[in-house]
Amino acid sequence: MRVDYVFNKSNITICIVAICLLANHIATAQKHQAEIDSLEKVLTTLPQDTNRVNTLIKLCRVLQSSSTKKVLEVANEAVVVAQNIDFGKGEGKAYVYIGYYYHRLGNSPQAIEYLLKALSIFERIHDNQQIAVCNNNVGIIYLSQDDTKAALTHFKKALAAWSNQGYKSGVARALSNIADVYEIEKRDSLALDYYNQSLKLNEEIKDKAAVSNDLTSIGDIYFRSKDYERAHYYQQKALQLAIETESVYLQPSIYISISKLRLVQNRPQEAMMAAELGLKAARAIDFKRDIADSYYQLAKAYEALKNYPMAYTFQSLYVVLNDSIKSSEGRSNIERIKSSFELKKKELELKALDHELTAKILRRNSFIAACLALLIIGGFIFKRQRAIMKKKLDSKRQLLDFYTQNLREKSEMIDKVNLELETLKTRSFDEDPEIDKFNKILHSAILTDDDWENFKKAFEEVYPRFFAKIRYHYPDITVSELRLSALIKLKLSLKESASMLGISPESIKKSRYRLKKKFDLPEKETLEDFINKITFLKAAS
Repeated sequence: MRVDYVFNKSNITICIVAICLLANHIATAQKHQAEIDSLEKVLTTLPQDTNRVNTLIKLCRVLQSSSTKKVLEVANEAVVVAQNIDFGKGEGKAYVYIGYYYHRLGNSPQAIEYLLKALSIFERIHDNQQIAVCNNNVGIIYLSQDDTKAALTHFKKALAAWSNQGYKSGVARALSNIADVYEIEKRDSLALDYYNQSLKLNEEIKDKAAVSNDLTSIGDIYFRSKDYERAHYYQQKALQLAIETESVYLQPSIYISISKLRLVQNRPQEAMMAAELGLKAARAIDFKRDIADSYYQLAKAYEALKNYPMAYTFQSLYVVLNDSIKSSEGRSNIERIKSSFELKKKELELKALDHELTAKILRRNSFIAACLALLIIGGFIFKRQRAIMKKKLDSKRQLLDFYTQNLREKSEMIDKVNLELETLKTRSFDEDPEIDKFNKILHSAILTDDDWENFKKAFEEVYPRFFAKIRYHYPDITVSELRLSALIKLKLSLKESASMLGISPESIKKSRYRLKKKFDLPEKETLEDFINKITFLKAAS
């Protein structure tokens, strides 16, 4: 009587779980479809911009769990739009989803090609988060090719990058993947350590689906080590979270693990029920390996229950499907060898490109360094030349000042002599023709031809082509007017100019008036202002 009660109670419990599972699958499918419909509706309103690319990428993420084939179509559209608007980050993310698509098809070379394209873009735009994602995904592909060494290298790169960024979800993901490598290599103690690190982080960030995955893996390790109590504890927690988070891809393997544990614990009824739930979950996602494993567990459970017809049925189903998978795996092994070769080829190509890029960067840096060195040397030479030119110009200015001062002193001396002559004339009652003659000689000798040539030479050393520029624009200008222009440039007063030219200040005023008229200057513009602009006038070639 008690046995029947336990059996009925177990049946009721499993039926409730089965109903919940079915309802969960329906709800999940409806939720995904609603999200897909919503995103597709939004896309009809979006132009060819970054928002469209980001929405297409969101759609790729949702489609992964329901319509894998459509992922390629949507991701390719995202690539085209991103390229047209030069949106590197969007293009890179689209390539990642294309890589996922080919990986699921088992086409590792194509998967790695698109992931490397994505990695190249993310490195160019310095997106460290996506660089880590790509390294992690490349590691997953190597792991699928049983190249645990290469997989571990890329997972550790991802771990280092995510650790530097403080991105806990990424760190947990990389830790879990590293644990997968050690589990495949049968290094269970290391695998358990990394799974526990991942579990702790995932619990901290409340990623329940990831926690469920870690719990399942830990439970499997304890099952292999025959610690059934701990295995049961982790399996139950994993299943609860997988159902709660609607993680349809995790559920089949959890049910199969529970079925195995119940069999070794001599609880075949519960093993059978768990295997049936695993079969339903595996069929829902059409995962043939889990379907075959569920058939095998059902055959073993019915055999333990002494229901040999059912055991035979499921054993036959298992054999047929397993043979099909093995045949497929045989072909896959050939493809895997080919893929591994192609993968290595891609790696060598990537290394060659990396070396080429490094060489280009080195050449560019060398060129920049040479240019900088030339600029520094050029700057030094320019500074030195400027200093030398300044020194020369100062010397020329001093020479000009010397000639000007010399002429001033000469003019002052002549003025004094003239004054003495005038005094003598006033004291003398008779006209003395010798005095008048001497006075004329003095006035004519104030600025001799030699004085003028020396002065002119010194002046043009400081103000190059000054006279040539005036002559070019005013061909009818006289030598006297050129001399007056030079004295105006030197900012000499009327009296100083008059003394140097041997004429009266009044004559200087008249000469200045005629000169202003010759230059055709407006009333408001002074001779000083105009002559200062002479430097900027075009000279005769």
